[in-house]
Amino acid sequence: MLTTLAIIILLLIIVSGFFSGSETSLMSLNRHRLKYLAKHNHKKAITSQKLLQRPDRLLAIILLGNTLANNLATFFTTLLANQYFGSLGAGIATIILTLIILIFAETIPKTIAAIYNEKYAFLCCGILNLVRIITYPLVISLNFISNAILLIFGINVKDKKHKPMSTDELRSLVTEPESAKLAKKHRSMLLGV
Repeated sequence: MLTTLAIIILLLIIVSGFFSGSETSLMSLNRHRLKYLAKHNHKKAITSQKLLQRPDRLLAIILLGNTLANNLATFFTTLLANQYFGSLGAGIATIILTLIILIFAETIPKTIAAIYNEKYAFLCCGILNLVRIITYPLVISLNFISNAILLIFGINVKDKKHKPMSTDELRSLVTEPESAKLAKKHRSMLLGV
């Protein structure tokens, strides 16, 4: 029983880490590059773009998976701790699991996802799309409730006002160290435009 519970807890922490990292990776994707790749029929880019069209639904999927995994991990860890520590088990389980979740299901996956956002996003987008299909009725219900509450505060998630890039933002983009791959001639030409 101990081994089974430990394996279940480990798997739930991995699932939680997957959802945490997928949120960071997808939300930090370069939208212009994503659009370019999708235009050139890159299947993972198309799927990622589809998921990002409704960030409210994507976040609902991610938070649903993450919350479910963390709550189940807490439940099974408490069961395990109660067997070995009795009435102190719940307190011990809370402290230990909080540290484990913070390190292994939040910090590490989100750091990896921030560094390798495109690779991570493209690895997880297929699974997230499948979860989206399976949990569609539940996600729609959660979104309806969340969006209704947001409307009370004057926030309409369907009002996606695209702000054009300012001249200063474009100049900054061209002169950034990441743009070092641009030839000096091309950089000067872009700055001149």
